Amino acid sequence: MLAVVHVLATGLLGVQVMAAELGITMSATNEVISVTGTRTPGLPLLGIAAVGAAVYGFVAALPRRRAPGVRLGLLGGFLVVGTALCLWSFTITTDASQMPAPVDLAGGWQGWIQHGGENSAVHLLLVIALAALVPAVRALIADRRAPEPQGRPAGASARG
Repeated sequence: MLAVVHVLATGLLGVQVMAAELGITMSATNEVISVTGTRTPGLPLLGIAAVGAAVYGFVAALPRRRAPGVRLGLLGGFLVVGTALCLWSFTITTDASQMPAPVDLAGGWQGWIQHGGENSAVHLLLVIALAALVPAVRALIADRRAPEPQGRPAGASARG
């Protein structure tokens, strides 16, 4: 789910960055509303950075305190869904007759996935998640090889 939110948010903000750089205003359905002057897209760029930092925290940094199986599941799920969305983004086609030449986006959320899945910020977090997967797998293997703690038999209480 986190990968879906990341790709959609990055795509939506990325569309706004592109629109500002082209000097157009776009609606939430990725339709050109008006032509304006080019401007610096500061807020959308900061938004992309903030979303990326939050996703990094939830995917790679915070789960270090969790059990290895939980980390592996979180990272694996993020990688599978994120990679699938990126691959899907390259297959989304648009009707070129409806959009101006520099804006080749599908409408609405599909355009956000299209733009977000092609964004290098999303690709970078997928690589970071892949790199974080290695220690998670090692920790899981080490957990499985660790001997059972010696002491009371299973089910025995300390009170006797």
